[in-house]
Amino acid sequence: MNAICRMVAVVAITIIASSVYAQPQSAQHTKQLRRITPRDGQRVSVVLKDGQRVTGTVGTVFSRGFDVHQLNGTPVFVQYRTVAALLDPDTGAVVGTVPGEPMSRREKRTLITIAITIATVAGLAIVTHGAIPGCLFQRCLM
Repeated sequence: MNAICRMVAVVAITIIASSVYAQPQSAQHTKQLRRITPRDGQRVSVVLKDGQRVTGTVGTVFSRGFDVHQLNGTPVFVQYRTVAALLDPDTGAVVGTVPGEPMSRREKRTLITIAITIATVAGLAIVTHGAIPGCLFQRCLM
């Protein structure tokens, strides 16, 4: 029974660690801001992480960013990862932030590997009634 408790603790720690790892850093620092997905034709004012401010109308929205057609007609591509905040174009008040970028292939592979490992250990525990994972934490007597 002690081995099962240890196995459950290891699985819980793995799940907690993977959920912290899977959360983008930008999401960790901007939880208090509302996430707003820019829409085609919407007037926006965007503050970038380097301090620049881009104001205009949203053009095409892509998975990694969106086009902003500035008032002088110049289109600018704004990447989601460079956005610090979205402002109200009239008042300049902060209204939110944009969604983060999709997970990278590396992050997806890591999460899939963790899920397969947990499923394998759980499957072995079920099939062998706890004997196989138990051997990882204590000496096998059989």
